[in-house]
Amino acid sequence: MKNEFKINHDEFDVKVPKGVETIEAGDKFGMMFPDDERFLSSVKLPASIRKIEDKTFYNCKQLSTITIYDDDEPDDNELIFRHLEKIGDSAFHGCDELKIERLELTSDCSIGEDAFDGCEIETLVLGAKPYEPKEVQINFIGESEKLVIGPNLDKPTKIELGASAFSNCRISEVIIRNAQISTLPEYVFEDNDFEEIHLPEGLTSIKSHAFSACGYLQEIHLPEGLTHIESSAFLGCENLKEITIPSTVIELGEGCFEGCKNLSKVELKARFLTSLPKHLFKDSGIQEIIIPAKVREIGEGCFEGCTSLRKVVIQAPLKHLPANIFSGCTSLEEINIPESIEDFDQDQNLFTVSRAWKSVKIYAPIKELKKELFMNCYDLDHLELPDTIEIIRGHAIYGCNKLTTINLPKNLKELESFAISDCENLTALELPEGFEKFDHIGRCCPKLELLSLPSSLKEGHSFGSKIKKLTLCGSIEHLTKSLFSGSFELETITLPDTIKSIGEYCFENCEHLKVITIPDSVEEIGRYAFNKCKELTDVRLPKGLKEIPDGLFSECTALTSIALPATVKTIGGYAFSECKALSTINLPSGVKLIGTKAFEKCTSLKDITLPEGVTLEGEVFSQCSSALLKSVRNQAAFLAQDEEVKKDIGGSLFSKYGKIIVIASLVAILIFGSLFGRYIIIAVVIGAALFFAYRRISSFFE
Repeated sequence: MKNEFKINHDEFDVKVPKGVETIEAGDKFGMMFPDDERFLSSVKLPASIRKIEDKTFYNCKQLSTITIYDDDEPDDNELIFRHLEKIGDSAFHGCDELKIERLELTSDCSIGEDAFDGCEIETLVLGAKPYEPKEVQINFIGESEKLVIGPNLDKPTKIELGASAFSNCRISEVIIRNAQISTLPEYVFEDNDFEEIHLPEGLTSIKSHAFSACGYLQEIHLPEGLTHIESSAFLGCENLKEITIPSTVIELGEGCFEGCKNLSKVELKARFLTSLPKHLFKDSGIQEIIIPAKVREIGEGCFEGCTSLRKVVIQAPLKHLPANIFSGCTSLEEINIPESIEDFDQDQNLFTVSRAWKSVKIYAPIKELKKELFMNCYDLDHLELPDTIEIIRGHAIYGCNKLTTINLPKNLKELESFAISDCENLTALELPEGFEKFDHIGRCCPKLELLSLPSSLKEGHSFGSKIKKLTLCGSIEHLTKSLFSGSFELETITLPDTIKSIGEYCFENCEHLKVITIPDSVEEIGRYAFNKCKELTDVRLPKGLKEIPDGLFSECTALTSIALPATVKTIGGYAFSECKALSTINLPSGVKLIGTKAFEKCTSLKDITLPEGVTLEGEVFSQCSSALLKSVRNQAAFLAQDEEVKKDIGGSLFSKYGKIIVIASLVAILIFGSLFGRYIIIAVVIGAALFFAYRRISSFFE
């Protein structure tokens, strides 16, 4: 037929006759045709050409020039096909010497698979003024610096691109104008060099790996109307900086943006998106993400390895957060966990992956806060917890140095050991009504000055080791046993007038406590409540107090004076034991009992007036000054005591001298005996004389 022509590869130069519409490989061409006998180096094609069939110029390695002529005027280096409808599979495959400055095809022209594999094309133009627009397929593999799809069209034209159409073509620029492309197929632009691309309106689907490994891609516009972006569509686009997912998108595939290391900004406008799949942003540079309200599911590792991710806002009513969703997100600063989460798993190390937390809001209905959950989150300055939490485990909020306040859950019942501690800037702590128990809370929180305690508190031990000044408030009525025991730095404390009792050992070992005013509402104070408060100098006791319990101010070595309320009836044993600076104390007339060693070693106390009718238990003034003891012996109250008590007081006066005498006797015997062995009898006699002298003096005061 006149309009067909066969190309033979053993010719050097071929000119296809004018009027020919179809060309194909000649009879002498075959797959076994030796490469060195394919001499074809140049081809002239008529403008009338419509079809170039499969493998027409397959492996013509010396083919370097193709021109189109019209009226015998060839146009070198530019191929502008006005009527071409088809370029078949592998039509120019292996034409390694073929270099085309510009290849321009109508949008009617279909390009087969591997059509230009091995060729170099500076500019490829698709869609140049078609005769009768129709759907065609383009599946192109070759090398092209510039790709233009649909320039200067009078009206939109449908163009179909085949799978891998421009894969690995090293295209540096892509322009799409007025072309109707509904789908970008698999691998269509894989591994190319263009930096930006503006996808056309009407695009509805981007298939798997469509832009994967486009390492130079920095900017891409996704049109409204796009509904599907399949798996790995932008895998490894390392320089992609930002992307907006249109509101019309309803599905994203796994790993869509995996490995996009510089993708710092993602805007999810998709109103109907219901899931974020597995590894969606894995190892990307995303910094902030807002998860839309329609999302119901997030796949495993969705944000895994996103080391730049700082803020996560979850607007969606999710029911589950999968394991390792934020694994490796070491820069996370802010997140909210919605109330809809039903099985929030704190053991998946959601918060321990990052120590950069600044703001955390947990609304999920959890019952406890796990051990060490926010340990050493130094920058955490805002923490919101759900009211459903009943217990906060040990070290859960530990070392959070920027945290100034914590709104504790309303249903909180217990704080385990060191649950809230070492928070250097924490200023206030309010324990809710219903709270019952804590242990070693507020340690190393030197700025904590306000503590609110509820009336429900049943047990509390060792609050705040570094606190200097504290104001206590709330509805608390009973300060529990050892509540402030070990608050070594505490200097002053203000107690509310709601308090009715102070538990035993409550302020024990508050070594720097200097001043305390106990409100008149207090009716009872436990034993040893202020034991070893070594710098305590000023105490105001409540007016209605009836008993000074055992060891109340024992070893308060700086206490110089104290005024006991007129209502006091009993002073317990060791109450002022070893208060060595105590020089003044009044004993109310109503005091009926002073316990054993109540004033033991009060060496600065020179005088005391015993109330009439008081009962003294054993050794009340043990190891006190002789002046005090002499004063006591001359009082009627002392004379009324039984003989055993008198002996205790007399013995106290001379106990220290008796010890000196006994020690001196022993030393004399040892020295005398060692130096003069033969006079050992004399040494024994001297020792016995000293001992009997001591007994004689002691009996005088008894």
